[in-house]
Amino acid sequence: MSRWTVSIVVAFFVAVPVPAGVPACADEFNGAMSSISGPDLLAHIEVLADDELEGRESGTRGGRAAADYLSKALAERALRPAGDGDSYMQAFERGAYRNLLAVLPGTDAELKHQYVLLGAHYDHVGYGTRRNSRGPWGRIHNGADDNASGVSGVLEVAEAVTLLDPPPSERGRDQGGITGRICASCLMGAKKFPREG
Repeated sequence: MSRWTVSIVVAFFVAVPVPAGVPACADEFNGAMSSISGPDLLAHIEVLADDELEGRESGTRGGRAAADYLSKALAERALRPAGDGDSYMQAFERGAYRNLLAVLPGTDAELKHQYVLLGAHYDHVGYGTRRNSRGPWGRIHNGADDNASGVSGVLEVAEAVTLLDPPPSERGRDQGGITGRICASCLMGAKKFPREG
């Protein structure tokens, strides 16, 4: 059986106009960016990489527990479910695996079909086998760096975007050819966290 990569994708239906010459971007996003913190990132990583999730292998109890945790986190950030039915889950492979999808809708009639996508896979290799790990086999592979850290970053950036005031889609027309890509690049690139220890 092939290994499926299960993803969390957060789509923002937005266009973020930023005037040409843009260092003001940092000031504009300071409030939202201050919500991204090392302790918050670490808290998500600690949950996702905990032994109780048994390495988050797709289709397993640990993988489902991770999906449940992430669905709650998306709901706490007031992101709209975009999966099957009225949920964040998008089942595939006859329901054995799940992607998670959430949306922050835009309000501009002309730009609402443009997206800023943030994504990361939340699964890992579970207990590790010859087909998915270099070893040790049969032991929990927690996956803090693959990819609990990436998912943690997506959650924190999603939260930061929801805190922007006014929301990105209400900032007006494009004022210099720069659209939604700026939002992600400002939020992702402007804050660094020192490595501890």
